[in-house]
This record gives sequence, structure tokens and C-alpha cells, in this order.
Amino acid sequence: MIVDILDWARIARDASELVLVSCFCISILEITLGGKADKKRRFLKWCIVIGVMQFALFFSTMGMNALDLHIATTMPEFWMTTSASRLMMTAVYVLFNSITMLLPTILSFWGGVWIYPQQKSAKIFTAVLAGLVAAIISSYISQLILLPFYRDNGESNMKDYPELWVSCLIFSLCMLCAFMVYRRVCCHRLKRMIESADGRIDSFIRIPVCSSILFALLISTLSTFGIGPASINWMDTTIYVVVFACLISAYMLMYWSIFRGMTLSAQAAKSKAELDVAKNIQVSVLPRTFPAFPERTEFNVYALMEPAKEVGGDFYDFFFVDENHLAIVIADVSGKGVPAALFMMTARTLLKNLALTGKQPEDVLFEANNHLCENNEAEMFVTAWIGILQIDSGRLCFANAGHNPPLLKTAGQACTYLDYKTYKRSIMLGMRENIVYYQNEIFMKRGEILFLYTDGVTEACNKDSKLFGEERLKSYIQTTDSNSLENILHRLQEELELFMVGTEQSDDITMLALRMDVLPDMLEVKASANQIAEVSDFIEQILEKNACPTGVLRRVLVAVDEIFSNIVQYSGADSAVIRCLVNEEEVCISFEDNGKAYNPLDAEEPDITAPAEERKIGGLGILIVKKSMDTVEYSYSEGKNRLTVKKKR
Repeated sequence: MIVDILDWARIARDASELVLVSCFCISILEITLGGKADKKRRFLKWCIVIGVMQFALFFSTMGMNALDLHIATTMPEFWMTTSASRLMMTAVYVLFNSITMLLPTILSFWGGVWIYPQQKSAKIFTAVLAGLVAAIISSYISQLILLPFYRDNGESNMKDYPELWVSCLIFSLCMLCAFMVYRRVCCHRLKRMIESADGRIDSFIRIPVCSSILFALLISTLSTFGIGPASINWMDTTIYVVVFACLISAYMLMYWSIFRGMTLSAQAAKSKAELDVAKNIQVSVLPRTFPAFPERTEFNVYALMEPAKEVGGDFYDFFFVDENHLAIVIADVSGKGVPAALFMMTARTLLKNLALTGKQPEDVLFEANNHLCENNEAEMFVTAWIGILQIDSGRLCFANAGHNPPLLKTAGQACTYLDYKTYKRSIMLGMRENIVYYQNEIFMKRGEILFLYTDGVTEACNKDSKLFGEERLKSYIQTTDSNSLENILHRLQEELELFMVGTEQSDDITMLALRMDVLPDMLEVKASANQIAEVSDFIEQILEKNACPTGVLRRVLVAVDEIFSNIVQYSGADSAVIRCLVNEEEVCISFEDNGKAYNPLDAEEPDITAPAEERKIGGLGILIVKKSMDTVEYSYSEGKNRLTVKKKR
């Protein structure tokens, strides 16, 4: 009977080792891949896996014992003397021993793939690695410790195995030590790589799989020829120790390279994810729908941004403060990546919210700077340019916080930079609290183009390390014959790409262009009573040309007469500028003079119900203007009074 010839001691030893190996592999997989939920379900599945492996081990051992019995009882001379048969039998024994050695890996592989929910490649890598470590411990490390416990029986060229309890004890201690080392040193690294590798672990799977198979083949081959810890020949034992020491050293170096590669891969994936987040943050807040305000024909605006590979913090913005004022912002945050993108979001929000309150550009920058300086531990800063365009007059008030000077293009004239030589500017936002920022002012003419940009344009570098530069930019804007803002910016982008051929874009390229399309008619006169008729005729001709209703025409002329008369009599001005803009909805007239500051809207209104002899002198004209006009606005800056009146048609 086959049962009678089975080596029950070896079967018990193999079964015990398989149970201990199973516990080790399960422990490794649980702390690496397992979670708090479904522990009972995982336990039941592991019991099934271990049971199947035990049956497989038992029946394969019984099969090999049956084969041994068959060879020993039928034609032993044939099996021992024929080369082909000896080679075949050697291959069979090597295959059997290899499969037996691979049982821990097979168990770990099957259980890991079946039980845990993670990505398949991560489960395979972890499971095969656990199986390989278990095989090394059971076949080499524990066997080295057990060498003094092998017993010489004097009858065979192989020593007897140590007592089962000794083997199990040593084996358990080795497994426990390996588990503790893994838990303290390797587990968190492997978990982090599995969680962040984003599929890049796939390329490393073949290495533990192939190394496990080769390791099993080597052990089984040596075992088949009696080279191992149980050999009575000390040379065989020495070969066993040296070969496996070299092999395990090679494995350690190989797996160090694997983990190093996976770590770098995970770090690269994390960096890429951060850059993607920064790009999304950066691009998502920018207005990208053009035409931006199709219902407004007085002006046109267009912008674009080409983010660099290493994200910076450029941004642009444009928005209405009210129906007659358009805010324009362009800025560049120091630094790269997510911190720059977050700082950019903060700066953009501050600038927009402050501008929407109606503050002047210098006040917007002053308050934004003080807010950005608070808790700025990273010491980041932002260059910024902000302008407020009064649409009905073309008046542009702007302030510059260390940003690149804009370009102003006027038809038939040379382009000019609005730089520090002519216009005041201050340092960047976020550098120091309570910095004073200065407001500048220009009046844009019909057809003029204001070009704003960040240093990614002028500091674009070619393969000869030369910069695109301000002069080259000025030359391009000057010579371009297109009147389309979109064409101008996209052609400039193409020019930059050609200039940078052979090099990588190192900074964001951000551009914004504003063109005035409709402006009011303008009259500049001396502040003299002799000019009242000329001013009235100027306004009357414009209103008649635009077919304004008679009632509107009369009310507007009365208001114009009162306002200009007050300028002549009370302001002390030398000259005045009158601008008139008529559209389908309203008439807008602005008066500008260089006289002393005076806000007529603050003046006390006369009591028209009182008898004439009791009323104070003055104030009646302004009251008439207020009552006859729908809107009256006043401002004073740059030494000039500005009064704007509006009347619906």
C-alpha cells in the first residue's frame, strides 16, 4: 500500500512549514493591502486557499512516493542505467521540488489576487514578493540556523532533519523577525508606492515573478542532487551556503533598484499631478470666452495664456466695475507649482473684490499689498498692473506694482512703452506693508491698442540664450498690420514659438490687448464766457446728428449751459474739455477743467419753497442739472475736476 510507504514525518514537516508560510504571507498582505472592513470574509477565503494548498501538497507528495515505489520495484536497472531515463527522472524530480518550493508564492499569489480589491498589478507584486521572501526564509535562512541541529545517522549520505518542534520554532522565529523588519522598514514605503504609482508598478511585476521561479529551480536542482544543509559532505554544504548567499545578495540589490525606481516613479507621478492641479487652478479662473462683451461696441478685449511645463502664477482678468468702467488686470506671481497657483488665486480675488468696490487703482494695490503681506511666510510676491477704463471718455487710470510696462499703439505713430520714465510705478505686491502706489492717467483715442504682457514674452529664450526682448516686441506690435486683437496675439505667439525652437518654454506666456472702437466727440476750449455758445453748438450738432428727441435735446442744452457757466465763473480754470458720446440708450457728456477742486454734488441744495428774498445766492443751476439729468457723477484727480452727466434718450 502506498500509505504504508509514505514518509509521514516529512509530510508533517512540509505541512507545518506551509501553514507557517501561509501565516507569514497572509500577515504581509493584510498589513499592506488589507483594510478594516470584511475581515471575516477575508479569513474564510484564506482558509479555503490554505486548505487547497495543503491538499495539493499532500497529493503531490503521495504521487512522488508512488513513483519512487514504482521505480524501486519495476526494472530499477533500466531507470538507473539508461541516460535518457535518468535525465527524464531528474527533470521530474526537479519539477516536483520546484512546484513544492513555489507553493508559498502560488498561495500568496492566488489569495492576494482573489481576496483584495486593489489594482491587480499591485496585488501581484506584493503577493509574489511575500512568497519569495517566505521561500528564502524557509529554504535558506532558517536552514542555516538549523545546521547544528541536523543529525548524522551513519547509514546515508544525508543527515536526518531536526526534530519537528525545533524546525517549527526556528522557522517561526525567522518568519516573525522578517515580518517585524518588513512592518517597520518596508511596509509604509510599499503602500505609498502602491497608492501613488498610478499603474507604473506594472513594469516591475515580471521581476519578482521570474526571480521566484528561478529561485525555486535553483533550490530544487541542488536538492535533487543532494546539495543542501542535510548533506554529510561539508563541501556540498559550503556550496549551498555560498551560492545562496550570492543569490540573495543579488536579489537584495535588484529589489533595492526596483523600490528606488518605483519611488522615483511615484514622485514623478505626484509632481505631475501637482502640476496638473496647478494648471487647472490657473486656467479655470481666467476669462476665456471671446468676444467677452459682445453687447458692448465701444471697445474690444482679447487675451491668451500659454502655460509653461513648470507652472507659474500668471493671470489676467477684465470685468465691469459698473456700466461705464472696465477694470483690466494682468499679474505674475513669483514661484512655481501649486504654491504659486494658490497665491495667484488669492491675489486675483483680492484685486477683483477691491476694484469692484469702486476704489481707484492706487488704493486697490495698496490694500491688496497689505493683505498679501499678512502671514506670507513663503515670502512670495506678485507683480501687477491694474487699470480702470472710463468707457464713455476713454480715460484710463492705472497703477503699476513692479510689472512690465504696457505698450500703446496709435495709428500713424510710433509705439510707446508706458514705462517708469514717464509714468510712476512701485514695487511688487507682498514685499512690504504700507507701500505707496501711484496712479497714472491717459486718454485712449479711437483705434488705439493697449498691449499688456508678462515677462514670459520678453524673457523668452532661444537656443543661443538670447532673449526676445522689449525692442523685438515693440517692433512686432508696431509693424503688424492686423486690426484684429485675436490675430495680433496669436501671430505673436507663433513668433515666440519660432524664436524658441530648440528650447523649452520656461515661463508662462500671457498677453492681453484692449482696443478703443468708439469714443466721444471732444471739444477743448478756453474757460471763457465767450465760449458758451460754441460749447452749446457743439453739443447740439452731435445730438441732432444722432436724432435725439427734442425734449432730451432741450434738457441737455440747459444742463450744459449751467455746468460750463459755473466752470467759467467759479472754478478759476484756464481751459476745459467737453466730451459727448451718444448711443442708442443715452447721452453722456463729461466736463473736465483744471480749476480748483470743487464737488458740486456736496453743495447744499437751495430751498425753492422759500421766498426769493430769503434764499441763499447760488446752487440753483446745479439743482437744475440734478433734476434734469438721470445721472450726475463727479471726481477729482491729477489736478482736474471731472463732472459727467447722462440722460436717457
